[in-house]
Amino acid sequence: MKEEFTYSSDTGLLLIFPTFLVVIILTVALNKFWYGATVVSGILLLLCLLLLLISSFVPCSFEAQETEVRFIKAFIKTDVIKYSDIRSMEITREHNDTRYGTKWVETICFDLGSNKLTFSAAMDIDYDALAKKTTYLTKEFENSKFSQLKRYIDNKINTDQGGKPNV
Repeated sequence: MKEEFTYSSDTGLLLIFPTFLVVIILTVALNKFWYGATVVSGILLLLCLLLLLISSFVPCSFEAQETEVRFIKAFIKTDVIKYSDIRSMEITREHNDTRYGTKWVETICFDLGSNKLTFSAAMDIDYDALAKKTTYLTKEFENSKFSQLKRYIDNKINTDQGGKPNV
C-alpha cells in the first residue's frame, strides 16, 4: 500500500516577514558598498520565497509493506516504523477555519513505547457534496489515507499475532 499526501504548514507564513526584513537590511547594507546589490538581493528574495513555498506544502508519502511502514518527507527524511514496535495508533481530525478557507487536517500518531511519531495531512473535502449529504464527511473520514493505513496495519498486526487484538 503506497499513498502520497501533502502537509500544508503555516510555519512558512510565519517566516515571510522575517525574510523580507533580512533582505531589506541586506539590501541597504550592500547598497553602501555595491550598487548591483539590488539584483543580488532580488535573487535572494526570490530564493527565500521559493524555499518558504516549498516548506509550506511539503510533499510526503508512506509505503506500507509486510512488516513495516515507511514515511518519506520531501525526499529528505525517512521514518521506518516496524509493526512489532507499535503499541497503539490514534487518528485525530481537526477542523480549521482560516482566512483562506476551511480545511481539515488529519493526524496519525504511532505510540512506539519509547517515543511517539506523528504525521499530519491536509484532507481534500468537497464542501458542495457535504452540503448536499451530511453523511459525506463520515464516509470521507472512513476512506481517508490514514484510516486505510490504520486498517491495513491493524490487519497485519492481528494476522501476525494469530488474531489477538492490538494492545
